Amino acid sequence: MLVYQVENQGCAYWGVLLKDLEQDDPPTVTRLDGLGARWEPWEARLSVACIAMVMSEFVLLDEGPTDYVELEEGTDLGRAFRRLPDVGRETRWFTGPDVLMREIAGEFVNVRARTGAALDTVREAVPGDWLEG
Repeated sequence: MLVYQVENQGCAYWGVLLKDLEQDDPPTVTRLDGLGARWEPWEARLSVACIAMVMSEFVLLDEGPTDYVELEEGTDLGRAFRRLPDVGRETRWFTGPDVLMREIAGEFVNVRARTGAALDTVREAVPGDWLEG
């Protein structure tokens, strides 16, 4: 296994099977630690997994304007923001003026903004109890 990402508390890993390294864009696998942990399929292509990893880490940075909200039922981010191509499992990406948003499984959203004013615009457009707002 060639591991390319480890969750910051060491409870999850992502990698490529050594036998697949000869492929141009090999599939990836993941493992959540615990009893009976085993490698499970993740992304079909390493390139997609890497893009998802970089984008996800960017919206989770502790520096600068960022926030999190659990989505209320029926919230459609596509009404106010432009949807980007799908990158990552159960993840939808949206953008707006000076913001990048990651929606996971239709349940919650992480937002990274260039400015506090841009983040406030998202908070106003998306109902819910914002973590930092």
